[in-house]
Amino acid sequence: MERVCLMPRSCRGTVSVRPDGLPVLRLRWDGPYAGEGVDEFVLVGRDEMHVVSTVTVGGRTVSYTSVHTRK
Repeated sequence: MERVCLMPRSCRGTVSVRPDGLPVLRLRWDGPYAGEGVDEFVLVGRDEMHVVSTVTVGGRTVSYTSVHTRK
């Protein structure tokens, strides 16, 4: 599935589904800060989801995890 960007041809993306049914987003973008990113979703119990994000720009890669909880 291709992602639609606001600036034509400035970014591209795909969504795939892992065997466990959760999505993986892969993005690439151009411009002065060209790079790529991957977001993987992980369910942790019924009320918690983690999004593990990895971003690479200028040859440097950082990763972080966002934690989302339902009340």
